[in-house]
Order: sequence, then C-alpha cells, then structure tokens
Amino acid sequence: MTTEYYTVAQVAKKLQVQRATVYRLIDSGRLQAVKLSGKLLRIPAQAIDQYAVLKVNMTCEELWKAIELMLAELQARLKNKDVTQALLQSVAITLANAAEASNDEESEE
Repeated sequence: MTTEYYTVAQVAKKLQVQRATVYRLIDSGRLQAVKLSGKLLRIPAQAIDQYAVLKVNMTCEELWKAIELMLAELQARLKNKDVTQALLQSVAITLANAAEASNDEESEE
C-alpha cells in the first residue's frame, strides 16, 4: 500500500487555510510532516485525516487555550492590553453563548 503525500500548498488549499498556518501546525506537532531534503516537506494523507479528527474533537478547554495563546500573541503585537482584554471578554461571551446553545440542543434531543 502506497501512502499519498501532499505539498504544503496542497494541504493549505485542502484545509482552506494559509500556507503559514500549515507551517505552524507542523511546527506545533499538530500536523505530521516528512522532511525529504533540506526544506522540502511533504504531508502524508493520513496526517491530514488525523488533524481533521483532532480539530473536530477539540474540547472547549483546548479551544479556550488556543484562543488565549492567539490573544497573547495579538497583545504582544499591538502592545495594547485594553484591546486584548476587550477581545478576550468578547470571545468568552461568544463561547458561553455557544456552550449554552449546544446544551439547549442536547436537552431537546
């Protein structure tokens, strides 16, 4: 059985993200890649499938951690704590509303 491999550009298109996002996923270990020579990377098809499953199964806690990391990076770039706090509060409200709606849907079933 042969394994199918994709380029970073192909994976970015498949996941509908930027190439930089694919590189970040690889660097963080969330997406497996094979280094062929020098900087030449290929991503096995099964790694894309595994990432998709992990993405779908992300818990609220994991999502919150990811959001906090993104907001910390944003804060460092903007150097404005007030903007970051406002974004964090907005995200918290949105997540709370989504969790409440999800719980309502589950109780209706």
